[in-house]
Amino acid sequence: MLEIRWEFYPLVAQQELARTWLTVQRNLQLAPATIDAYGRNLNDYLAFCTRHSLLPETMTREHLSLYVQDLASRPNPRGAKVVSISSGYGLSRSTMQQRLTTVRLYHDYLIEKQIRPDNPVGRGNYVAGKGVSTTRRGLLPAQHKLPWIPSDLEWQDVLRALKEERLRNQVMLLLAYDGALTHCETPGSRFRLPCGRGQSGIPTRAWPFAHRGCRRGANRKCRSKYMLNIIRTLGD
Repeated sequence: MLEIRWEFYPLVAQQELARTWLTVQRNLQLAPATIDAYGRNLNDYLAFCTRHSLLPETMTREHLSLYVQDLASRPNPRGAKVVSISSGYGLSRSTMQQRLTTVRLYHDYLIEKQIRPDNPVGRGNYVAGKGVSTTRRGLLPAQHKLPWIPSDLEWQDVLRALKEERLRNQVMLLLAYDGALTHCETPGSRFRLPCGRGQSGIPTRAWPFAHRGCRRGANRKCRSKYMLNIIRTLGD
């Protein structure tokens, strides 16, 4: 049987309820990685409660909103050297969702033990014939981050910087760009390749989206035109 390494979750080990809950998850034969994630997430939650003199048994939704704010304002765990298009601080949305899932499951356990009457995290309710009810939501609704699309000026900056690179790096970027355009030709894809009208070699912000002027049969020709224009831009 998997032995829980309590030294990684000291606050969980110190509190009887938290220790019992994590032991139950181990006894239910959950994967070791899941047990480790639960332990680390619960230890983080208990650390927040300790810093703010709060108890999980009496936590309210207002208190949990402070926990979410704390997660969203923490320094980037990957370090300041990581170049990111996002703000560079706070945990990712998926990580915060994972932390709150562990908190919700732990509060479910407290409800089962009749220690508290409700779960402050909350969850969406399934209604037969209507799907998930929107009258009651989870604490942190899921969001899907839209892809970043460079503007014309940003793309020109990329091409200017690429001119100073070695031929190998230029070829690698062009291959990656060509692969992205090839993805547009995939049957069933909602993306279509533009016909290249307007600016030579410089894609506009609309290039990944539908363009009626370029049918699927002409995608290969359009892609070749785009690649040729970019190569000419690098040669200027």
